[in-house]
Amino acid sequence: MQSPFTEYDKENNIEKASVELVGFAKTSELEAGESETVSIVVDKEEMKTYDAFGYGTFIVDAGDYYFAVGENAHDALNNILVAKGKSTEDGMTYEGNAEYVFSYTVENLDSTTYAVSQETGNEIVNQFDSADINYYDSSFEYLSRRDWTGTWPSTYADGAMSASDDLLADLIILR
Repeated sequence: MQSPFTEYDKENNIEKASVELVGFAKTSELEAGESETVSIVVDKEEMKTYDAFGYGTFIVDAGDYYFAVGENAHDALNNILVAKGKSTEDGMTYEGNAEYVFSYTVENLDSTTYAVSQETGNEIVNQFDSADINYYDSSFEYLSRRDWTGTWPSTYADGAMSASDDLLADLIILR
């Protein structure tokens, strides 16, 4: 599956893979020339993503979701890219097949359906904000799909980052 990568995602530092495995099926052992149809059911819950900086819970983005079959992630992604009008002229390593793609559109961002655990009934919210280095150093920038060139890591002059006094104090408390 390929989820939409929206402006909302970029503004709220949501990272998504270009394609992810959300289901699979295997045929029985087939002889040469035989075929078998298999069904793969993908639950809508697979479409959710965690939004740590916006809603602070799971969301389902508005936009087009692409579901593809392939022998591997590269096949599935190439099939999606072809369905979106791309070709090897756009940098793909080999052509895909748009016939192996199904798209599904979500009209509106959903920030409520998966904001509560179906098992416990508890609200799903950020609990480990201090586990992110940005909690202690807002200038730290992760490599990001939203700006690949601008977020490419640089080397620190001394070869390492220095822990802030706040981080060191919190680490001592956790001991």
